[in-house]
Amino acid sequence: MYKSETFANVGELVDFLNDVLVSSEHHNPETKITGLNGLTLVINDGEGDNTVTFSDTEDGLYPSEIVDQINSIINVAELRNYNRGYVVVALTSGTVKGTGTANSLLGFPVTDKTIGLGAIDSSNIIVIGQAADFRIFLVYES
Repeated sequence: MYKSETFANVGELVDFLNDVLVSSEHHNPETKITGLNGLTLVINDGEGDNTVTFSDTEDGLYPSEIVDQINSIINVAELRNYNRGYVVVALTSGTVKGTGTANSLLGFPVTDKTIGLGAIDSSNIIVIGQAADFRIFLVYES
C-alpha cells in the first residue's frame, strides 16, 4: 500500500522520516503557554518511566522553558521552528506514555507512542519531490 505525505519544508520531512515526535501545537516562542502547572509528561527511556511535573509559578511557560523542564528530567526535548516563526516541542527518543496529564495541552498523543518505531526504511521510499508551491512531498510504501 502506498502512502503520501506533504511537508512545508525539508526539516519537517527529516523529522517525519526519523519518526521524531513533534507537538501538534505551534507556538510563538515569545508567548507563554498557560495551564501546565502540576501537569505531567511521562517518558520511558527503556529502563523506566521518567515523569516531568511542570512547575509554573507565574503566568505560563515559554516553549523554551517547557523544553528545559523536560530536559532536567530526561534529555530528549528540542525546539523546532521549521522557519515559520512558530516553534514546536520535539521529542527525539523514548516512549511517551499516554498517562501524562500534559499530553493534550502540549499536542502529544494520549496513547503510548514509541519514538523511532514508525520510522520509514529508505528502501520503502518511492519518491521525494517538490510541488509548484514549494511544499515537499513524499510517497512511500507501508
